[in-house]
Amino acid sequence: MFQMFRIAIAVFVLALSPNLLTAQENPVQENPGDVMQAFIQDVQDIWVPLNRQEGASYDSRRDWTIEVVHNRFDVPQMSRRSLGTMWRVLSPEQQAQYSDLFFDLLVETVIDWLDAYDGEVFEILSVREAGRNSEIVTQFEYANGQTLRATWVTRAIDGVYLIRDVRVSGISLTSDFRGRHQNALRKDDIDGLFAFLESAIDHLKAQHQ
Repeated sequence: MFQMFRIAIAVFVLALSPNLLTAQENPVQENPGDVMQAFIQDVQDIWVPLNRQEGASYDSRRDWTIEVVHNRFDVPQMSRRSLGTMWRVLSPEQQAQYSDLFFDLLVETVIDWLDAYDGEVFEILSVREAGRNSEIVTQFEYANGQTLRATWVTRAIDGVYLIRDVRVSGISLTSDFRGRHQNALRKDDIDGLFAFLESAIDHLKAQHQ
């Protein structure tokens, strides 16, 4: 299930790639379903040449992924939610340090997701409003016939849809982060949390380099 979760996220992130859509130059508010449907066809033309050709560097992969995360994830909101109520116990300086580490962890996590993508079939089942958010229900079909549904929680900010969460089989990405990060903070205080995040980032980097 975890591997399928990674692949599902990879397809969605690639579909919203900033290399495919310069959202800041387009004042017209996006439709999340249309954006995904229009650009999923170009996934192989972006990710495969950039990351899987012989001699492709980790730095080029990371630079591209930083742009994806910066343009398509609501990182400030995700970093706050990943600590829940414990966010308020941090000083402004600690919040800033945590946010920087969270960003680095998210970048490496997205690289990990993208590495799992291998041309799986993608279908949008519905796009529905949920308060101020839009939820995009998608289905992925794999070569062995298995399917996986994922619900993407997005919100339009200045006309651009940003990812705020993803749910697969009842598992929420931000809730998963929150459980692990809150446990580290309870166990070892703020220094222990920072050490936990740095270790997780270093572990992922070692796998990707």
